[in-house]
Amino acid sequence: MSTRSEVIRKEIDKLLEDRNKHQDAMDAVLAGAEARGDDSAFSEDEQAEFNEHRDKMKTLDGRRELLEGRVKDIDDAEEARAAAAESAKVYGGTTSIRVNSEEKTYRKGSGTGFFRDMYAWRFNSDPLAGERLGRHARETGIPEREERAATTTSFAGLVVPQYLVDDFAPLARAGRPFLNFVGSRELPPDGMTLNIPRGNTGTVVVSQTSQNSAVASQDMVNTDIVVNVNTIAGQQDVSRQALDRGRNTDEEIMGDLAGAYTAELDRQAFNGTGANNQHLGLLSETGVLTVTVTNSTAVVQLKQLADAIQQVHTTRFQPANVIVCHPRRWAYWTQATDSSGRPLVTPSGHGPFNAFGLGDLTKDSGIVGDIYGLPVLTDPNVPATVSHQVTGGQDVIIVTRASDLRLYEDDPMPRRVRFEETTAGSLQVKIVAWDYSSWSAGRYPSATRVLSGSGLAAERIVFG
Repeated sequence: MSTRSEVIRKEIDKLLEDRNKHQDAMDAVLAGAEARGDDSAFSEDEQAEFNEHRDKMKTLDGRRELLEGRVKDIDDAEEARAAAAESAKVYGGTTSIRVNSEEKTYRKGSGTGFFRDMYAWRFNSDPLAGERLGRHARETGIPEREERAATTTSFAGLVVPQYLVDDFAPLARAGRPFLNFVGSRELPPDGMTLNIPRGNTGTVVVSQTSQNSAVASQDMVNTDIVVNVNTIAGQQDVSRQALDRGRNTDEEIMGDLAGAYTAELDRQAFNGTGANNQHLGLLSETGVLTVTVTNSTAVVQLKQLADAIQQVHTTRFQPANVIVCHPRRWAYWTQATDSSGRPLVTPSGHGPFNAFGLGDLTKDSGIVGDIYGLPVLTDPNVPATVSHQVTGGQDVIIVTRASDLRLYEDDPMPRRVRFEETTAGSLQVKIVAWDYSSWSAGRYPSATRVLSGSGLAAERIVFG
């Protein structure tokens, strides 16, 4: 029996199970009438209930017949191929070809739409669409419980084809430069909280006061940081026509959802409130200290940046490894000059001469240059509207040791999607995408310093 027919047979078994439930319900209605001694007539409610279960049984029978026909076609084709192979062995004929690798079910230019098949299987019980979705589930290696759900009418979710993610993550949104630099770890498969141990009290080592005297002793104390696993999600309403007849509908929908998801996760890593199931951003983490900037002069800001760098090294006992700022702050530094007209940050193509840093205005990777030997990463998600006494808001500058930060996630993209019920009267389908992640800057709050203050206000940036 082929794998394809096995998938459909499982669905047939589920349909038969559902049919038996409706048959039992109809029998119960009949039994109730017989118990009254009046089996020739139902009450109005009994008649409505009986008709409802009867109609659902007819629908299930229709679906079952369709799937059984498909199984027969698949089995007949398999038998024909097997017979042809045996004939070739006896009488000679076309050499059989063994396929060692097969192209993905959903790929660019395949002519089959992932979302279109999802709709066709969920709402029309299209067996061919169900077969493709089942094959895709096996290709992606998702757990069996998810594969079963993906190939039944309940339709709980599927992994989005990777080509949709690869092609459309870098849309016209802010992306996630900071989190890409930090990197991520795999989220544990169960639970909605993570417990991260953190040492509060360490041991003591001092000189022994004299021979045979007691050696200093202090118990080591650890506490757990409890970090929530949060859900970031979005939804999109799509017309039935767009799914049935649209061109590149999958790409457009997944592109927008992926772009929005990555930017929101990156934003929360900086500025999440910790409330309403948001991550607690590093700007709100207890123990992350601030260096106040009141002077808008670029050279003074760069000197305060040096102070923040040494503070991290002094309190964390390990050096910072990145400076993170808004693109407008980096642009301000790169065009600034000293009193003699010399640039404070020189372009990469020119050797530095009395320069604080070296780098270019923009680069694709997010790392645009370095200051004091530390890489500078620009990220549009760095808050640029922090309130203070000057109107218009300020951006902030972050100095941190990224290896002390923790991001746990299922995947860098929202790879689960689900169809919610259609709005039948307007031929509309709701598509929901979501994923789970956990973020913490609380392992070593001393590893981060934030520069903020009125000196970083937007209106105090003067170019030229």
